[in-house]
Amino acid sequence: MGDDVIGGRRVGRLKKALQELEEENARLRREFSTKIHQLHTLNDTARALNSVLNLDVLFRLIVTLATHELGADRGSLMILEGDALKIKAAFGLSEEVKQSTGVRAGEGVSGRVLATGRPVLVKNREELDKLEVKSRGRYKNYSFVSVPIMIDRKCTGVINIDEKKSGEPFDEGDLNFLEILANHAAIAIRNASIHQRTQLQAVTDGLSGLFNHRYFHERLAEEIERCKRYGKEGLSILMIDIDDFKLFNDEYGHLMGDHLLKGISSIIKYESRVSDIVSRYGGEEFAVILPETGEKESMIIAERLRFLVETHDFSMADVKPKERVTLSIGVSHYPQHADSPSLIIDRADKALYMAKQSGKNQVCLYEE
Repeated sequence: MGDDVIGGRRVGRLKKALQELEEENARLRREFSTKIHQLHTLNDTARALNSVLNLDVLFRLIVTLATHELGADRGSLMILEGDALKIKAAFGLSEEVKQSTGVRAGEGVSGRVLATGRPVLVKNREELDKLEVKSRGRYKNYSFVSVPIMIDRKCTGVINIDEKKSGEPFDEGDLNFLEILANHAAIAIRNASIHQRTQLQAVTDGLSGLFNHRYFHERLAEEIERCKRYGKEGLSILMIDIDDFKLFNDEYGHLMGDHLLKGISSIIKYESRVSDIVSRYGGEEFAVILPETGEKESMIIAERLRFLVETHDFSMADVKPKERVTLSIGVSHYPQHADSPSLIIDRADKALYMAKQSGKNQVCLYEE
């Protein structure tokens, strides 16, 4: 074989090797550029997450960042409530799925992450089959990644990302990015939770768990301003007093008195709507703001509360009250009875006084 032929082959192999080297260098440059971008993103993310103190907003931000950076069509953030993970924010999932999903430790992929505190990365159908995931049909390309959110060395949540828009499987780089994001998320969630608890403690009554006197006045002023701006139906307030509470305390003791206050607080809270503002006004007195509620409807609500308390058994351990526990309730309406926060409270107080004077255990609507 001639030297020219051999030389030509060597040159061809060299060119091919150089081309492969250049392709590898290009791949590494792209990979390096991606990692630099992700590092910048994570630094920006850490600052952004730690600046958010509202948990609902924070949850949505975490899911948005995760799905965007990994180029995914779907993602969710689940938080442990009681013994099950609940979806707190999601992208690409129906509202029905978000509301109905509850996962316990060991159940499915998220449950496995919760139980072990370890991430799960699945690249293909074979790896998915090994996990024995019952809901496999929802994974179009059989690839997803789930990572734990660890707070105080305990798994308190899970981030799930699946369905890359490109159709490619997730890889170790995606897993590494999501784990770092989950670490930042854990710090931010802890900070926001502490802030939220502190804020809640400032506006709630320690014994009953209801809003306190100060918060009631703040919200009443806000609700009346809202009525003025938007011309809504108005609002009603209930002033509620436990009949003969001092005698009850003297007869059964303060421990039983506290038990009674907690029990009545629970009844009022349970029977209230999401929009209602329920507070312990002071001592044995409660106050409820009923937004967009007319006189007739507010009287029905008040009468139901009165009936539920009258028929409730407030026994505790071996202590059983000899008499029924009853409520007197005064009702007033804005703007029918008054046009300011102080006056609407005054009208409800007068109605409560009428209920007391008329024999107690009844509901009275303010009358001129």
